[in-house]
Amino acid sequence: FDFFNARPVLGRFFTAGEDTTPRGADVAVLSHAFWQSEFGGRDVRGEVLLVGEVRATIIGVAPPGFAGVNDAQPPVLWIPITTFAGSGSSNDARTYFTRYQWGWMHVLVRRKPGVTLAQATADASQAFRRSWEAGRADDPSNPPTASAKPQVVVSALRPGAGPDPSLEARTALWVMVVAA
Repeated sequence: FDFFNARPVLGRFFTAGEDTTPRGADVAVLSHAFWQSEFGGRDVRGEVLLVGEVRATIIGVAPPGFAGVNDAQPPVLWIPITTFAGSGSSNDARTYFTRYQWGWMHVLVRRKPGVTLAQATADASQAFRRSWEAGRADDPSNPPTASAKPQVVVSALRPGAGPDPSLEARTALWVMVVAA
């Protein structure tokens, strides 16, 4: 939530202590739309929802329109990733954070000033290749990096918004200025 400078409209967001291994806290933040449609906008802090196997206590509500990285399919709620990953009843739920089976996860970062997309891509790709090789210890059937060629693509989260706007975004801005 901090990455997007989001502020809750009710309650609060997760704290660092609620998102720690091996298992995070059983807390949830509701989307504004879900809060309005399912709870009528009333104060729901402290109420409990069943989210999969997690009995999560509602701690806050996100601002209207907030979707994180998924504008196409905004989530109805958020729970800490360590709560989600650690909620299973298998041994993996207690050791997931020491394994390298996180290919489904997307990572958001901010580039330091002066770091180009090419530099960030090269650095992140190198780290991913090291992680890939370490993960082969867990699953030797994974191909070696030489044949799998794992890489990272670093790009703007919303290309039209910048910091390096796409050609389409620049063209749309130009058309808008000319029309005005």
